Amino acid sequence: MEKETEQLLDLKGEENLSLLEIDTTIEPLVKITMLPSGFKGYPKGTTISYKPITIEELESLNSTDPDLDRNFALILKSIRCNTMKPEDLYYWDVIYIGVQRLLTALGGTTGEFPALCPKCGKVVYKKASYTELDFKQLEVPALPMKMEVAGRQLEFGLPSVKQFLQLSPEAGEVGFYATLIKNMEPEEALKFVKNLTGIDIKKLRFVDKQLDYGIRPFTVKCKCGAQVQVEVTPFGVVFPEDEFRDDIEFEVQYG
Repeated sequence: MEKETEQLLDLKGEENLSLLEIDTTIEPLVKITMLPSGFKGYPKGTTISYKPITIEELESLNSTDPDLDRNFALILKSIRCNTMKPEDLYYWDVIYIGVQRLLTALGGTTGEFPALCPKCGKVVYKKASYTELDFKQLEVPALPMKMEVAGRQLEFGLPSVKQFLQLSPEAGEVGFYATLIKNMEPEEALKFVKNLTGIDIKKLRFVDKQLDYGIRPFTVKCKCGAQVQVEVTPFGVVFPEDEFRDDIEFEVQYG
């Protein structure tokens, strides 16, 4: 079987001249059959698969000081989609794929997901297996959603990973609302949302609530007594060192 080689775009929309080569004779691709979005809004016939995680990716994703752009790029380079570029997949779908790759990398293991306690500033962890994750499915029957807002007929959908990473921190929640509008250019959508008033604000918040989906966070109690929400992402996850000792030790030979 021949190697599959494709040219990728980086997350800022500029060409990345590096080529990604996948030898499918070495690593078979894993097909995705379920996503938090339910594949809604993707072109008909879309299929998505991924390459199993490598040790290089594992070390990068498990870094205590992760580079978000780099780590998303690692995940996206592992994904194969027959109808669109991986960076145009929905944010929570890519998070889901990243978590699935991570937690099944070592044979269906558990991981410890980190979060920073807002009260004492210490890092707390929630240990969970893939089967313990709680998924909130997208409940709208189809995409895009359509509604008249401020005299404009708008189409709403889910933000992609590329849109998420291009969001300016200064834009805040307003910037996120703008990514939901699919029949406007980004700058126009942002300006439009900033100037909404009255009932139109309620309409936008309703749309945002209807499009809520993803992996629900865990809540854990810190040693200081504070309740901490732990977001489930593939970044900074810790694996217990002794988890596979019994499975592997018997295979080792000495001398």
